[in-house]
Amino acid sequence: TNQTLMADAKATETVNLAGNLDGAGHTISAVDGVDYVISNTARLIEATAGSTIQNLVIDGKEVYSGEFGIRGIYTIGTGDITIQNVKILNCTYGINANNAGKLTVLNSTLQSWNSFGKTTENRFENVTFTAGPEYANFRPYNNTVCKNCEFTGVTIDLSCMVAGATITFDQCTVNGQPLKESDLS
Repeated sequence: TNQTLMADAKATETVNLAGNLDGAGHTISAVDGVDYVISNTARLIEATAGSTIQNLVIDGKEVYSGEFGIRGIYTIGTGDITIQNVKILNCTYGINANNAGKLTVLNSTLQSWNSFGKTTENRFENVTFTAGPEYANFRPYNNTVCKNCEFTGVTIDLSCMVAGATITFDQCTVNGQPLKESDLS
């Protein structure tokens, strides 16, 4: 269902989203001691396609949930997901995308390890990727477009891309400098 967050919230369980969430500038934060594990993956927000998440801060508070860490947003289902004006901080993984469809991230900050699955086509515009408390990786698997993105202290790992997938960087920077071929691994 469509929801608007009316105040900062502590997630005492995984937030299951099937619809639109407008954070209205508020924060959803993890709580120490809560088990966010679903199907062997810890997630603060599980977004089922098609969903939109906007105007929100997601703070993992460096809460570690078992050997898998905690994901700020974990995507599932078939369809498109849009994330706009969102900051994901202090999570083991910012976004772990597994939806079959498009993931569009606009005007956002994604900290830590960000991984975008084999069935997810990605578009990032005006997104800042930063190192997190444990990881600093950008790892797309499928077709990806990055426009006006900044990578700060982050490894851009293209080794996992599926055969035939393409990636385009348009006006992107790494640590404040224009992105170059040697920045890719």
